[in-house]
Amino acid sequence: MKKRWIIGVVLVAVAAAALAAFLLRRQGPANLLVISIDTLRADHIGCYGYAKAGTPNLDRIAREGITFDDAICTVPLTLPSHTSLLTGLSPVTHGVRDNANFKLADDFVTLAEVLRANGYSTGAAVGAYILDSRFGLNQGFTYYDDDLSSGRQPSLFGYPERPANKVTDSAIKWLSGAKEPFFLFAHYYDPHAPYDPPSSFARTFAGRPYDGEIAFTDSEIGRLLEFLDRRKMLKRTLIAVVADHGEGLGEHGEDTHGILLYTATLRVPLIIRPQEGSRDSRARGSHVGEPAILSDVFPTVLEMLGYQQEGGTDGRSLVPVIEGKRLEPKPLYFESLSSYFAYRWSPLRGIKFNRWKYILAPESELYNLADDPEESANLIGKDPEETEQLKAALLDAAREEPQAVSSQARISAVDAQKLRALGYVSPSPAEVPPLTDLAFKDPKQMIHVIGDYLEPAVEALDAGKDDQALRLFDELIKADPTNPEAYSHRARVFLEMKDYSRATEAYVELLKVDPENSGAFFHLGNIAQMEDRPEVALGYYRKALEIFPDSPEALSNIGSILLAEGRTDTALVVLKDAYRAEPRNVVALLNLGLAYLSKQAPDSALVFFRQVLAIERDNVKALSNCAAIFIGKGIVDSAIVYFERARRASPQDPAILVNLGGAYRQSGQVDMAEDAYEKALEIDPGNVLAKYGLAGVRASQGRLDEAAALIKEVLRADPDFQPALIAAKRLGLN
Repeated sequence: MKKRWIIGVVLVAVAAAALAAFLLRRQGPANLLVISIDTLRADHIGCYGYAKAGTPNLDRIAREGITFDDAICTVPLTLPSHTSLLTGLSPVTHGVRDNANFKLADDFVTLAEVLRANGYSTGAAVGAYILDSRFGLNQGFTYYDDDLSSGRQPSLFGYPERPANKVTDSAIKWLSGAKEPFFLFAHYYDPHAPYDPPSSFARTFAGRPYDGEIAFTDSEIGRLLEFLDRRKMLKRTLIAVVADHGEGLGEHGEDTHGILLYTATLRVPLIIRPQEGSRDSRARGSHVGEPAILSDVFPTVLEMLGYQQEGGTDGRSLVPVIEGKRLEPKPLYFESLSSYFAYRWSPLRGIKFNRWKYILAPESELYNLADDPEESANLIGKDPEETEQLKAALLDAAREEPQAVSSQARISAVDAQKLRALGYVSPSPAEVPPLTDLAFKDPKQMIHVIGDYLEPAVEALDAGKDDQALRLFDELIKADPTNPEAYSHRARVFLEMKDYSRATEAYVELLKVDPENSGAFFHLGNIAQMEDRPEVALGYYRKALEIFPDSPEALSNIGSILLAEGRTDTALVVLKDAYRAEPRNVVALLNLGLAYLSKQAPDSALVFFRQVLAIERDNVKALSNCAAIFIGKGIVDSAIVYFERARRASPQDPAILVNLGGAYRQSGQVDMAEDAYEKALEIDPGNVLAKYGLAGVRASQGRLDEAAALIKEVLRADPDFQPALIAAKRLGLN
């Protein structure tokens, strides 16, 4: 589905006519709520037969709806799977093949865009960075809340995920002002590793933290449903509950997900609860055994909302199945290319048709799921005719069209690190090898190195056990010497240790394995910049830009070097390029503010510092510079507000306290100034500026002897300090 038919909102009549050709009206508009629960295995929900589940709200939705017992995802990874969910397309079509280095191209149409064009309010609340708006799934949403600043830190690498209660808070906030009909997409991330439910759920599900995370999420879904019910909107709302993928939990050697293509990670819950009064509501409480895939959700909910879609998706509507009819069996294609992008292992592709499942790999696999649901007996070689038919269907489904829109994008080194914090990896963009090139290592034979080395090494690093982490990463390199991620993590350890010499050596080793790794060049440049070798840093940043021409980090740091050298106009050009590449890049925004300050343009500088604070509320540099701008304008009260915020954000910074003291002195609040200066001196007893400021306070209090003593201390420390020399003259100390 390409977006060529969508016209700008100004041309309302033309847009409506174009959409009328695309969608046919069936019945009146209802609301739509799509709930996606990340990393949720269907067999850990009560309505799917799990007796130990704590999922009363999901079970209630199932009782009031239709439960699909045999649904799978297209990719066992968050971003590509959600892209299929919200576009109705296969990953081969939409082009988002992994969690990193991919962004949904603007050419594709999302469910939100279709509904918004038909008068729906559209809102989304997401629980993890991987669905950040920069990856393109915000298309069509007027409200897309991906602010994770109130979330929790999952690891040392330090990027927060947002717990279920915060997602529900955001959803309710938007719903409180949204007009009907609405489409709300609520993404809950909690069941994703690490499994760390709130204490009450941890106690209830002792020894089963994964189930505890699911139960906590279920409780927050219950709160969302309760809100809709209180507002008399629940009956008018069509609800679809899905997961983007399952979780390995040790099956077939995979603890989490993303690499292998077995049922543990492919099977997902799919529950659809019709709006009250629809003809589909007669099927409430039923279970459907027909195979389904996440790309089917898009056309299904559209038809249930009253729109008949005329082609354009890889999925198909399940409404006939809900109405008791049968659909012609269709091969379901799925894939995981992550093992190639991250580790340079073989890509995996598979197809499911009737009772058969075929996985194309260096050692291909064939399973009869009816007889062997655990996928324990590989039948390759025992049924060559079935194998060839399935392989032919797979090759047809996996073949990319020459004119396909590319959704490949480059993510920054910091973004890549954020993904690693969530357990995702993809060090550098790479061309996928041809379908029939099976010369790489087989992921199922290599999966053990993740559990043996990579995961315990990251856990050791999180726990501050650097030596143990290094030993494990070294062992990983010995076990898998062509694995770029092993070298990347090892280099990161040295960065955390601030051992820049060994970090440099480690990144050079990484580049031998992965010469196109722009992040390695960026980090080498960053190290050189910290070591005050600006020309060397510039060389590395330019190498990074050769691979990743729009790298916002490299551009931002080049701009900071140019700014430090006094080349302000050139710095502004580079920093504006960085800003265009990533408008939320804090380094670019800060340096743009500093550049405009150096050009005596405080109002322009203030715009960029405030943008920083919209992203990072407690950014000390932005707060301090905003305060300084207001001091320069003579608006001292506003300056104090910003200095106080900076003080709370960094209470042990004597420079902030000194500046705060100065602002209080200007406003005539001598006692507050005294307190700020004294606290600065408690932290830094030799601070000349704090002593000078406190001397001024003492003089204004009539305590001239104390003021004189402080001025003498200042001049002993800095005999050329001009303000102190002037004060000494006034105090008769010369």
